Amino acid sequence: MNVIDEYLIYISSVLNLSKNTQKSYSEDISDFIAFTSAHYGVTKENFSENFPKIDTFLIRRFVGEKNKQSKKKTTINRKLSSLSSMFDYFLKNDYIDANPFCTISRQKADKPLPKFLYYHQVKEFLESITCDDYESLRDRAIFELIYSSGLRISEACNLKLTDIDFYTKTITFVGKGSKERQVPVGDIAMSFVVKLIAGNKTSHPGAEHIFLNPEGGALSDRSVRRIINGYFDKLSFQKKMSPHVLRHSFATHLLENGADIRQVQELLGHKSLSTTQIYTHLTQERLKMIYNKAHPRA
Repeated sequence: MNVIDEYLIYISSVLNLSKNTQKSYSEDISDFIAFTSAHYGVTKENFSENFPKIDTFLIRRFVGEKNKQSKKKTTINRKLSSLSSMFDYFLKNDYIDANPFCTISRQKADKPLPKFLYYHQVKEFLESITCDDYESLRDRAIFELIYSSGLRISEACNLKLTDIDFYTKTITFVGKGSKERQVPVGDIAMSFVVKLIAGNKTSHPGAEHIFLNPEGGALSDRSVRRIINGYFDKLSFQKKMSPHVLRHSFATHLLENGADIRQVQELLGHKSLSTTQIYTHLTQERLKMIYNKAHPRA
């Protein structure tokens, strides 16, 4: 039995990995063997005799070939992880003296750009909420507030009456990382929040939170996701969205209209400016699209 088959039996019988995981490992190993066989004459059958050939140079060349094939960086990283696990097994069983994959840096995966809505889409979404009962008024208020102030879903769900200063039209609360943050609230969003609070006093007197479930407790993140999906399913642009699309839209629209990126960083509660800079990519893509569409010689 060759060492690769021995390893595959090990992850099946000893580690008892799932069938899908075993399949992924096997496919990644087969891909690597196809490469070593084609370029170095290292096959599955003679693998153990050629351990010295499996060095960092060979591995980097393998990674380079995957990049040329336009493989996703996450896919390449998964292959490296699968192969490193196999070589860890070889190391523990004294087949090799060191695992060459330990010195190979993982590919830096591209961050997908966050989805956002154009302003007319935000307007269409918000105005589609009729506010003809308590629940729809609550929904309109929470989504107006998220778009107005760039709140995270959890931050909106956890808001209490004591967090709002109605005179200065600001919210002060403890956000992600236990960091206190103060954000302004627009007039439209504030008007819906005030109406909702008045409704809360009637339906759930004594409630501390602003956005409530039917029992009078704080609305959950999961409920907000379900609610927003229900509204988006009925809209003309029919994008698969999350509540965070309103937060993303908030940041994108501010930057498009000339806001300073550091001010946007503070409003969003980002610890690092690099996290906020992803929104500049959105605005650049938007400008390119407008240019290509409008300029006669684009």
